[in-house]
Amino acid sequence: MALALISNHPNYFTTAVVNGSSIATAHYPELCYSWLASMDENYSEDAEVRLNNGDYRIIRINCDVNVRVYDSEMTPIAEIIDNIPVDNDTPYLFGVDENDQKYVILPIDSSYTIEIIANEDGTVNYGISEFSALAGDYTRNINYFDIRMKKGDVIKGIIPAYNAYETECALLKTRR
Repeated sequence: MALALISNHPNYFTTAVVNGSSIATAHYPELCYSWLASMDENYSEDAEVRLNNGDYRIIRINCDVNVRVYDSEMTPIAEIIDNIPVDNDTPYLFGVDENDQKYVILPIDSSYTIEIIANEDGTVNYGISEFSALAGDYTRNINYFDIRMKKGDVIKGIIPAYNAYETECALLKTRR
């Protein structure tokens, strides 16, 4: 259908491609206003102010395991059981990609606990990549390879929040 639309109206398509970035830019004020209004209790009953600097972590796990992630109060925020993400109505992104790699994306402003539970005997590989929006790139990768596990074994890890000093240092490094 898209191909038919493009071939029947090449001028519209060319105009959309050439002006695409300026069309999006024209709507920035509307998006900004909507975002701010979503955090104001005068506009939204369940408004919650949550701001961070755009930094986040991606946890990737490669093997036949179940994954559970908890916030700092040990409330479950992400769960992947038998390669199926469990919908628990949280704002966190998590799932399984086309290579059966499990992933969880977390902001840096809170602490988390992760549990990796083996479904069978074997080895586990997992890593944490930290992304800085200011640097526009990954700033740290931590990888754990070939961890031997038996069915039912649990790996438990703590992912600490960045403190103010770490956030400030990261900001200073990106400005150099």
